[in-house]
Amino acid sequence: MGGMTRLLLLLLWAGVTVGRVVDLQKRIIGGRDCTNTERGYHVFLKINGEPFCSGSLISKDWILTAAHCWEPEENIKAVFGRDPNSKNEVAISDHKIFEDKDAQGKNRSHDIMLLKLTKPATIKHVPLPDCKHQPKKDDEVQIAGYKSSALPGHYNDDSLIDFSKPLQCAKSKVVDCGVFCPPKNSTYVYPHLLCFQDATVDISSGDSGGGLVYHGMIYGVNVLSANATCRGSAKSMDVCEKSYLTWIKTTAGIP
Repeated sequence: MGGMTRLLLLLLWAGVTVGRVVDLQKRIIGGRDCTNTERGYHVFLKINGEPFCSGSLISKDWILTAAHCWEPEENIKAVFGRDPNSKNEVAISDHKIFEDKDAQGKNRSHDIMLLKLTKPATIKHVPLPDCKHQPKKDDEVQIAGYKSSALPGHYNDDSLIDFSKPLQCAKSKVVDCGVFCPPKNSTYVYPHLLCFQDATVDISSGDSGGGLVYHGMIYGVNVLSANATCRGSAKSMDVCEKSYLTWIKTTAGIP
């Protein structure tokens, strides 16, 4: 599968209508430029030089991201920091998906993945969560990604011209997930979700895999925008789910 094809499929996954190549620039909605002290651990994942997903550095060797960002036939590289056009690229040497099967085997329930770097990162990673104090309903959390001028649920070509190089940071609030209906044709069941919503803020397709952060720690891996679901809230995989956190620590060798 080619890089462009992969990008288009990711957009369709997120419930975004693909009209032309500029659609690939749809990203964070309602954000602002991250400051120099924010999100140094953010990762842009690229295929053939094109950004297609995000992630978070959780140790010197491992990136936490969404499982649907994996493409075995492509050369995936990680770019660290707030500039997606940085030349500070590191190749991926291995991947681990939580209880995953291939497309033919189905039963892909957990959209969470670890990527191993070919060489250790020299930047500071984001700490894993303190699950005794995880965010509750109405608590403010932070998300990050590229920039878009669209409002949640209102993607169109006119909204795609307002994108920028710097990483965008935005605030949202934790909400009840309620009854969840996954996107059409999705192979993931999406158990163990942490949901967030704001009238003027949303993630978009290229922001898949980015971290939902609370008090400087990562509590969620973003997988679905509000625009892609029937409940009006964006979705992240809940890192505090015991089986996920144990798997992350064991796989990445984190005490």
